[in-house]
Amino acid sequence: MKVDAYIDFYHLCGGIMLAPTPSGTLYSTLDDALVACDGFSTCAGVVELSETEFGVLRGFRNIKLVSGSFDYYLADRSNGKSLPNAPSSTDIKVLYAIYPIGSCPPSMPFNGTTCIGNPALVTREICAEFPDYMNATFNLATNQCQAATREAIIETWS
Repeated sequence: MKVDAYIDFYHLCGGIMLAPTPSGTLYSTLDDALVACDGFSTCAGVVELSETEFGVLRGFRNIKLVSGSFDYYLADRSNGKSLPNAPSSTDIKVLYAIYPIGSCPPSMPFNGTTCIGNPALVTREICAEFPDYMNATFNLATNQCQAATREAIIETWS
């Protein structure tokens, strides 16, 4: 889907985006929300909350297949990157939506070798929702989620 944004958006048919409920500004049209999302480097997509309310999604974790769901638009920040060993072209888009601006998801700072979740933001339940290819595990001793860096995942897909 093309609008007056610089990135492409993919209308998910039969899937929902696992992310916190949008807070803050809501937009009255889909086009306005897509353009706003394009302007936020950490925006993973847009959700239609009602016919006249659209929200920007951040803190995206994964796509969950749900029959009959047509309310989500995934932002494609992959810049058309081709990774021959990726599970699918959608997984490449999902990877760049989870890791929009660096080696780690925004709520999981880089510790030098891996991504470590902020315990206040990345609970055990949230950690379990990340795609398998992130190798996300929850460490009960530290109460933190640990996951692979974007570069490590891309290396396995190249």
